[in-house]
Order: sequence, then structure tokens, then C-alpha cells
Amino acid sequence: MTKTKKDQFVIAYLSDLEDCGRVLDYARTLSAFLKKGLILLFICDKKYTKVTTDLAQARLMEIKSRYPQEDINFCVLSGHTRNVISMLPIALNAVVVVAGVDRKASLLKPTHPRRVIYDFGQCRTAYITVQNDAPSPDGLKDVALSIDYNRESKEKLIWASYFARFNGSRLHVMHEEYGDSRLRTKFENNMRFLDKFYTGLGVKYESETINGVANFPDLNATRLAAGKGYNLMVCLTTDTREMDFLDWFIGAQETRVIRNKQKLPILFINPRDDIYVLCD
Repeated sequence: MTKTKKDQFVIAYLSDLEDCGRVLDYARTLSAFLKKGLILLFICDKKYTKVTTDLAQARLMEIKSRYPQEDINFCVLSGHTRNVISMLPIALNAVVVVAGVDRKASLLKPTHPRRVIYDFGQCRTAYITVQNDAPSPDGLKDVALSIDYNRESKEKLIWASYFARFNGSRLHVMHEEYGDSRLRTKFENNMRFLDKFYTGLGVKYESETINGVANFPDLNATRLAAGKGYNLMVCLTTDTREMDFLDWFIGAQETRVIRNKQKLPILFINPRDDIYVLCD
């Protein structure tokens, strides 16, 4: 986990310069409550676009002009999208990136769900995926995360806590009921760690049970959260070193979570040691 004393920024990655309204809504909301500047980013990647840097800059300048009272800058970078995204903490002091997703996009488009998962596979910040027809952020006042029997990332708990600490959001911790005593013991250990961690931060949370057991607990939790009108789901992506045969055969669960039919935005955190978090 890496912190930097330099100012940090929320990045609105506008891979689609024409349909980026929801990405802007969420990025501006994050920027406001985190008290971080906002950078509009376009990547000139020949794999995805023929838009020139000059045209992209002109478009970003026009978008920036809509919000004259806000701390917004813009940047156009060239290169392979995956490589550029992995370098954002260093290149732009990024602490979180907001990206658009289109469930109907061609596989050749950067907004296709699988493309987003691939391009952000080495991302060293948290990133939020927002479907182009997602509900409005509504202040991000209700944020959910799921806990199971697997070893949890401390960074996942830290990021969820930011919404409660800096935004007054209500945290909803979702979990399954485990009949297997071994799995139940592991889950209870995780919950004790979570409770101790949040108590130390002065963060309150509500515990909610997910009905049923399935191979994709994050997807089940996402459906439940969306049904209750929550604004965001916090998830940990699959560590490729821990993927089993089922993951490889039918795809890791984030490929389903990112395109959930309920259109709930997802904050993903990659399991890596050099993840960037806020300087708080």
C-alpha cells in the first residue's frame, strides 16, 4: 500500500467523449467529498480510436467549460490504454479512476465490460465502473461491500470507510450464511477483523445477509444492494494466482459484476501490494 504526500486527483477516464455524462457525475461527486481535484483524461490509443490529440483536447476543454466553479483540469495521453492506466498514480497522482461501461458495446470498444476489466487489470488505484445508463450517484449515501471466508484486502475496507468518514455514507456489509463449520470460522474471523478495524476508525456499519449460496457472492451482493437502492458496491478483483478451474472456465466473477443488469456502479480494487490510497 503506497501513500504520497503530493496532492492527489480523481481521474474521469472519458474513453467515449460523446457519452460520458454518468462518468462525469460520479467523478465530480467523488472529487467534491474527497476534496481532490478532478482531471478529465482521454487516451489516444490506436487500438480504440482515431481521435487526434488536438481534437480530444478541444473536446475536453469544452466539457471543462461547463463547470467553471469546479477544480477541473484535463489531459490527453497517448499509448496503450492498459499501460497508461497502470502509470496514472505516477503520471497524474491519481488516487481513484472512474471509467464508463457499455453492456452493448462492441468487443473492440474500450467501454466493453471485458475490455475495461483487462485495461484496468494492472491498475494501482481503486477504479469505479459506471454503466452509461446507471442511476445518478445521489450523493453516494449508501455504499455496500461483501465479506466472505476468503482473506480480505485491507485496502477494500479502507476504501469503503472513506465514504463513511468523508461523505457520511451508510455502510452495508453483506455476507452469506455458512453451514460448513470451517468456512463459518474463517468468515467469523474476517468479521472480527472488520469490526475491530472500523471501530478503531469510528465507522459504523450495518450487517446484511445474502440469501442462498452461489459461485459469485459479489454478484449476489450487487443484486441485493441494487434492489435496496444503494449507490455503489465495493469489490476486490480476482487474484489470478488464486483462480481455480471454474474461474478460468466461466470467467472471474468481476466480469459478471461489472455488467450487472441492475446497473449498479462498482468500485474495484486489484489485489496488489503497491495499491495507492488517499493521504488522509
